[in-house]
Amino acid sequence: MADQLNEEELDELREAFRLFDKDGEGRLDGKIAMADFGGIMHFLGKKMTPTQIEDLIMEADPNRRGWMEFWEFLEFFGKRKVEEERKRRMICFKAFDSDHDGTLTAAEVQSALARRGRLVTLKQAEAIIRRMDVNGDGQVSLDEFLGTAKENAAGRR
Repeated sequence: MADQLNEEELDELREAFRLFDKDGEGRLDGKIAMADFGGIMHFLGKKMTPTQIEDLIMEADPNRRGWMEFWEFLEFFGKRKVEEERKRRMICFKAFDSDHDGTLTAAEVQSALARRGRLVTLKQAEAIIRRMDVNGDGQVSLDEFLGTAKENAAGRR
């Protein structure tokens, strides 16, 4: 999952890790204590409650070792980035799915874009649907919208 991070994100995470890698003298091959996670999140600009930090620690250190190596640190944040992107896309899908039937039609795409000030013709909205419509039914399911349908189809080939 660390491969989901861009160079800017990697640099920011390297810097955060170095700052909180007290016993490793700033080496990237060191370890950080899970107790430092709140400080790391604050450094990264994430405002979190103590409960949210505790939940994050439980997620990042499920086996309760109490520390995290740099590669685990990158994997953790890569996974979080993927999860946050998925949540953002799900919110977007729900905003477009005006009849709440779990699929998007060209008319729904056209209407949702118009509500956001972007006017497109029905033909343009149909082209948008075609680009995401993996199974060719003329609609886009949540899986297709999230891109998981393409991954699943590619895995079956």
